[in-house]
Amino acid sequence: MRDGRFVDVHFTRPPFGPFTYACDVLPAPGSRVEVELGSRVAVGLAGGAAAAPPPDFKIKALTRVLDAEPILPPFSFELVEYVAARYAASPGEAARLALPVPLEAGRDDLLLLSAEFAARPDLDGMDEEERILVGEIWEAGWLGSRAAGRADVVRRLAEKGVVAVEVYAARPAFADLLAFPSFEGEAKTGKVGRELLAGLADGPRAAGAYFDDAKKRNALRRLLRKRQAVLGLTSGNGGSVPASPSVTLVTGGDEDARLEEALSAARGAGAESVLVVVPEMYRVPAAGRRATEIWGAPFEPYYSEMSAAARWEVFRRCRRGTVKRVVGTRSALFLPLPPGTAVVVTDEADNAYKQWETAPYYHGRVVAAARAKAAPLVLTAAAPSLEAYALATAGAAELVHLEGRASRPDLTLVDMSKAVAAEGAVILSSALAAELRAALAASGRAVAMVNRRGYIPYIYCDACGRSLSCDRCDVAFTYHEEEKALRCHYCMRREPLPPRCPHCGKEKLSGVGFGTEKLAAEMRLLFPDARVARVDSDALSTPARARAFWEEFAAGAYDVIAGTQMALRALGDPGVALAALANADSAMNLPDFRASEQTFRTIRRMLEPSPAPRRVIIQTFEPEHHAVAAAAAGDYEMFAERELAFRRRLNLPPYSRLVNVVVTEHKGRGGEKAAAEVAANLGRIFGDDAEVLGPVPAPLARLRGRRRWQILVKAPADGDATRTGKDLAALVRRKGPVRVRVDVDPYDFF
Repeated sequence: MRDGRFVDVHFTRPPFGPFTYACDVLPAPGSRVEVELGSRVAVGLAGGAAAAPPPDFKIKALTRVLDAEPILPPFSFELVEYVAARYAASPGEAARLALPVPLEAGRDDLLLLSAEFAARPDLDGMDEEERILVGEIWEAGWLGSRAAGRADVVRRLAEKGVVAVEVYAARPAFADLLAFPSFEGEAKTGKVGRELLAGLADGPRAAGAYFDDAKKRNALRRLLRKRQAVLGLTSGNGGSVPASPSVTLVTGGDEDARLEEALSAARGAGAESVLVVVPEMYRVPAAGRRATEIWGAPFEPYYSEMSAAARWEVFRRCRRGTVKRVVGTRSALFLPLPPGTAVVVTDEADNAYKQWETAPYYHGRVVAAARAKAAPLVLTAAAPSLEAYALATAGAAELVHLEGRASRPDLTLVDMSKAVAAEGAVILSSALAAELRAALAASGRAVAMVNRRGYIPYIYCDACGRSLSCDRCDVAFTYHEEEKALRCHYCMRREPLPPRCPHCGKEKLSGVGFGTEKLAAEMRLLFPDARVARVDSDALSTPARARAFWEEFAAGAYDVIAGTQMALRALGDPGVALAALANADSAMNLPDFRASEQTFRTIRRMLEPSPAPRRVIIQTFEPEHHAVAAAAAGDYEMFAERELAFRRRLNLPPYSRLVNVVVTEHKGRGGEKAAAEVAANLGRIFGDDAEVLGPVPAPLARLRGRRRWQILVKAPADGDATRTGKDLAALVRRKGPVRVRVDVDPYDFF
């Protein structure tokens, strides 16, 4: 086909495309289309119109368009394209974030009469084909789009608001779709029909339990034919009026107070629908309950541990406009709520908003700002990110600071230099041990944190000075006492602890530092009657284990928790009388420009107002460090001023936009040359306004046996962040034994 039109088609699994296909009529962007992809039939998403390929280029035609209306409505597909362009991915990869079910699932679309048309049917202005299809839907109650087989007729009726489309549905969602017009007399409805009408006396939402078997569905069809009931969708949410755009940053107070202020700001800006985003799944239920209390209407949950069916139900109810309030994790940002939806990002500085696992490596705060461009955006944090704070100080966001409604915990800073001089090398200083003893004696609970897993993070030889390192990764082994083994936390390789140095043969092995295992062991030694638990990604390695542990903790099964950042969750329990940071320096001294900010944020999180009296102990060898001193004094402005001056001097965010590019040699050749070529390409892509640093060996120069090079780009913060997306994505897609990873807005430089 050479005389028609051409469309780009994107796929949600490799190869992601886009690939160009011919078509008679351009499908709406975001619609599912069936095509031939190589030797197989595949389902993709229609993008925009494509340029005509060269005359000698063989082009295939679309097999068929599967959607009467796009599975991703226009606003959602625009957000998908934005994420792809900013984060060096294809729209197909980005669409995976938005769709809770695979494109290939074999469900049909259902056609129903819109509620508006069913209440006031009017056939004027319809041609014969349209009248016939309307009659078929009216008679049947609902009709599968494939059974209808008239995609062009369906589209015309949908544009007129006569037919509504229930996308990708096994059956109508009756709880949302029932409406009852007035009627005279009582037709013969049968026993099931009478039960159905009686059960719906309290309104449509009560109807859900009545449609689980064929008899009840048939009874509904009879009611529809006799016009005793109407089953129809509204005409959609695309026509909703956007609220006024605004950006607000809420700081101070406690978590509940910040959420209350955020929702008040959203409502005050005229938002009728609202999306509340939380950094972790475990926060969804509590945030949903609190948001419901504040707003006075229920919020639907949405997060990855829900079943695909449950997430899809929320997705399609958002799409048709019957769900207007959602609480979820970062994936909820892609729900098809209307453009005027207010977005509230709670604890916006939390690192969990950064996507680490698979491309696109997006940041939730950035995507929230993109989807709320025509609506209120409210960011909340006890200690805001410097990016958000810089917005407020530049006048681009309103800053609202709340005073704490509950008591602030008492803080003790322990100078470990003095403690070691007086007590020797200790993990728990005498001050911390005394506070632990007092808390346990008063039947309180305690949480102690250290930013390291395992027992000893670093094993070395006193004689030759060499460390015990992984042969496949340029990283020191961590010793795990419970396994009696050395473990690499990157490739997960395990080895037994040797009796002598493998390099020089001397029996001079020593350890430096301590992790969660050793911290827990020390507490068990000092407090043998206490019930001590370890909380880290080794101990709680699966969602099921984590869920079981926190249920046990809530039931009072443990007295003391020793853990990593994961242990911060326990601070929401009013029974925790003591919170301790056993080694503030382990995170503060990492080679990461955000290390000080992370330390400040952790201490401020521990010092948030608590409903019951609580003590906080911070152990550090650097009590005068500005991150520690400012956090202890509760002086965010002092910390931000010092840290922003440092970042301005080195042209780091928020004064630049970073792109971290890692080139990996997969087959033992060509990596260094390829890294130089990639760096040259980056110079051309970003132009003279950007600074390209590298290539240099990555901090982990070898990982899982593969050599790695790093290139860092500092681009202007006020530049077009989407302009370079396609060119960066092309670097990722390059062929050959060398792989390229592009991380825009990086949070991990290792």
